[in-house]
Order: sequence, then structure tokens, then C-alpha cells
Amino acid sequence: MPNEFKNDSDVLMTKREIAEYLRLSVSRIGYYITNGILPKPSYLSPRTPRWRKSEIDAMLDKLDAKNAPIAEQRRKLIRYSVLTRKSVKVENEIGDDL
Repeated sequence: MPNEFKNDSDVLMTKREIAEYLRLSVSRIGYYITNGILPKPSYLSPRTPRWRKSEIDAMLDKLDAKNAPIAEQRRKLIRYSVLTRKSVKVENEIGDDL
């Protein structure tokens, strides 16, 4: 049976598919789920968790909005590092209080 959805946001994704979509490891996805950064899955059966792509995209939008000042600061530091050829430590932070 083909996967016929009205649009891409209705697609149900596995943990591995989310990892590929976000370019993260499967274990990191598990960490984000446990710590509430990613939404809890819906279960098709007891051993088949799935996430809606629309929920993942909404989470990304929320993170982008919350971390916009951090992202801008990182871009400035990277630009400074490239222009001056000095190394600058840039940390990757994701807020835990979503």
C-alpha cells in the first residue's frame, strides 16, 4: 500500500529517518526525546514509535526562534575568525527549557 498523504508534513517518521533528516545520530535523537527536546512518539503498535514530520518541523521552528540571538552571535564569531584568521571557540548550545 503506497504512502498517500496530502502533504509532506503528514508523513510518519521512524527514529532513524529523523536522525537522517536532522543529520544527527540515532542515539542523539533518543537523548533529545528523553530530555523533552523532541516530542514524544505516537505508537502504531507497542514496538513501532512514529513521529509526524510536522511536529519535528514545529520543534525546529521553535528552536530557531528561541536560539536566533545565539545563532547570530555564532555567525559573527565565525565571520570574525575567517576574516582575521584567528581561531575562535564556538559552542553549539540548545536550550533545555523548551
